[in-house]
Amino acid sequence: MNNSLSVCHLEIILDTIKLVSGYFNLDADIWVERDGKDEDYLATVENLGGNMYNIQYNAEFLSNCTTDELVGVTSHEVVHIKQFEQDGLILEDGMRSICGQTYKGDYWFSPWEIEARGYEAAFVHYYQDLKNNS
Repeated sequence: MNNSLSVCHLEIILDTIKLVSGYFNLDADIWVERDGKDEDYLATVENLGGNMYNIQYNAEFLSNCTTDELVGVTSHEVVHIKQFEQDGLILEDGMRSICGQTYKGDYWFSPWEIEARGYEAAFVHYYQDLKNNS
């Protein structure tokens, strides 16, 4: 399986990671890879411990995504990294909490997903503005 990303995708992803990390003053090591598994997600972030994370992108998503979609998905995952680092996000079997508050509700209405989706849209617009004005 080839886990490499195209140069174009990698450039967009790294620009987005830099943008979002800078906004949140986030100091973390973030690796990225293309995942060949047939899973039902666009991307996912794995907390490796010690301020290290790996974002895995769904290969099918990468083959069809627009720049805005890639920026949005990358932003979403980096916001989760911010949540792990700065908000105490815990997503383990049987334990879901953020900012010291346990959450047992629906995934789509979880505080970490609502925040990540909100920033996702904001960073897409921010990225567009930066590219249009450079």
